[in-house]
Amino acid sequence: MVDLGPELIDFADTAAVMSLMDLIITTDTSVPHLAGALARPVWAMLQFVPEWRWLLEREDSPWYPSMRLTGLWWNQGPHEKFRDRLPTA
Repeated sequence: MVDLGPELIDFADTAAVMSLMDLIITTDTSVPHLAGALARPVWAMLQFVPEWRWLLEREDSPWYPSMRLTGLWWNQGPHEKFRDRLPTA
């Protein structure tokens, strides 16, 4: 893993890096919205009670077809589904 934070000046830089990624895993910030708008595969980890725009009890997003949603409590509920999908080292 490489920290590119200091190199990213604006969303164009972030979008360029995203275009090189196979999968983006992130929390609910501007990142999943940008990834979704670019149709990049993205898993967004949401708060236990997500903002209303994400809707409840869904793993998909009607706004971003390439996005999968999960809550932030990694050991409960839908997180286990995501954890089981991650490759092991």
